[in-house]
Amino acid sequence: MPDPDVLIVGAGPTGAVTAKRLAEAGMSVVCLEQGDWPDYERARSAHPDYELTSGVHWAWDPNVRAAPGDYPVDDSESDITALMWNGVGGGSVVYAAHWQRNLPSDFRVRSLDGVGDDWPLSYEELEPFYVRVEKDWGVCGLARARRCRRCLWRRWGGAWLERTMTSAGTGGPDPTPSPPSATGR
Repeated sequence: MPDPDVLIVGAGPTGAVTAKRLAEAGMSVVCLEQGDWPDYERARSAHPDYELTSGVHWAWDPNVRAAPGDYPVDDSESDITALMWNGVGGGSVVYAAHWQRNLPSDFRVRSLDGVGDDWPLSYEELEPFYVRVEKDWGVCGLARARRCRRCLWRRWGGAWLERTMTSAGTGGPDPTPSPPSATGR
């Protein structure tokens, strides 16, 4: 393999989107990740032991999870714990499907609330980038999302992705997966 044009360390949300953009621009990209593919066999949401296993295998705190790719984080002097996933997908593996845009007022906290600093950019300047990355990730804010064909496919896509990630025992994605129908059947 020839040397890549770009090396990205971390295939989480930011690294994945960056890799996509650079590849679309014709660059050769390699992502390095600390950790392995998530083991979706441990995602037991449909089983009675889900509450017991999710806090171990899917904890967002690496100190609790203690997987082979994790390292301890000293958060003893912090009010919050780290949300980290060392492996392919990064924090998006445990982000709980929470995809939040900042509000326009979040960019003007000094002007509106007298705290911190106002951002040098406005919400309006960043909005096209929000829209673009939401399309990349399949985020939908439509009020009819439960009925939207795209959203139905995405909802069922998790099970489809789980099957393709473990295909042929490689632990990696199947190069030729076929998505489910829009009804998930």
